[in-house]
This record gives sequence, C-alpha cells and structure tokens, in this order.
Amino acid sequence: RSTLFPYTTLFRSQSLTRYREIGDRLGQANAMHHLGRTLLAEGNTADAMSHFRQALEDAQELGVDQVAAEILVSMGTLIAQTGHPEEALGCHRRAAALAGKTDSPLEAARALHAAALCAEQAGQMATAVADLRAAATLFQRIGAAETTAALTKLASLQAAAGTPPAALRSS
Repeated sequence: RSTLFPYTTLFRSQSLTRYREIGDRLGQANAMHHLGRTLLAEGNTADAMSHFRQALEDAQELGVDQVAAEILVSMGTLIAQTGHPEEALGCHRRAAALAGKTDSPLEAARALHAAALCAEQAGQMATAVADLRAAATLFQRIGAAETTAALTKLASLQAAAGTPPAALRSS
C-alpha cells in the first residue's frame, strides 16, 4: 500500500465536491469512478463498489457510454477480485458492447481482455480464448501497447485449452 493513497483519496474527494458544487454531473461521474478506483487500491472494496455504482448510474443517465464502459471494467475487476468471475464476466461484456457502440477500440479491447481473464478464472477456456483473440486483434489493429501481453497470454491459454493457434483477423 502506498503512502500516497490518503493524499490521492483526499484529492479525489475534493474533486468530487467541486464538481457537485458547480453541477457538473459528468465530472461527478468521472470523479466518483476515480475515487472508487483509489478506494479499491486501498482495499476498501465496499466503498469502491458503492462509488462505481453511483458513477455508472450517472454515466448511464447522461448517455455517456464510453464513461459507462470504463466504469463497468472497474466494477468487473473488483467483482473478479472478490471471487465471482461469472458476474465479473457480465460487466466486462457489457463494457465491451458499450465501447464498441462508441467506436472506442482500445476500451473494447481492454474489456474483452478482462472478460477473457474472468472466463479463464471461471474455467471457461474456449470463451477465454475467443475473447482474448478478439482483444488481441483489436490491440494489434490500433497498435496498442497491450498487444504483446495479450498475444503472449493468448498463446498460453490456447496451449492450456489444447486449441491450435489461429491467425488474428486483420480487420
């Protein structure tokens, strides 16, 4: 645990207060999300989830799908960490769908990558391979830094699942 978390938490709380004062609901949703991520890093999962839920509700009410997708990935990560990979998988799938709707391939790839890890944790190897293949394809298409890690993990999952390596789609 970093000694910076109390300062980060304070800063994020102050940001949230300021956005509330000026009535910026999107700013509030983003600040609430980031405060939730800080709380999660501190190990405060209950408060983190509460912040994520409120941020998601605000983002959905505002119709800001990209922000909602980012929040869903954070929620899914927390849920997976608490030992519920199937539930987390649902969050990541919703995030990927929203990110795809907003033409945000990096966020979609990150959501699919997270979904693959949840599927693997749940013992759904074929689903994990399919999701990771889709994520790696998107990462590769946009030249994302995550490409190498995704391809390495994909090879590992394919070997574990006994699935022959398949070429990634170029489109």
